[in-house]
Amino acid sequence: MYRQLELNLYGGINTNMVLLNEINNNGDVGHLEGMLEEINSNNNMSQQERGYFYNKIRNRVKELKWEVDLGNGLLSK
Repeated sequence: MYRQLELNLYGGINTNMVLLNEINNNGDVGHLEGMLEEINSNNNMSQQERGYFYNKIRNRVKELKWEVDLGNGLLSK
């Protein structure tokens, strides 16, 4: 699953839509944490894109009733 996400992040025009779909439809906090790590390490993303996805992940994590520390990529109950 993470390998597929990595391929999507680094290799496609539809990267942002794939990532947004992953965030909105995933209830697995561990998976969201992995996505956060991918976003943090993706040098091809602009600061604006990164900020957009940080907010999307933050909102999704709140829906799942978890806390998020985006800088460290850590989630906690």
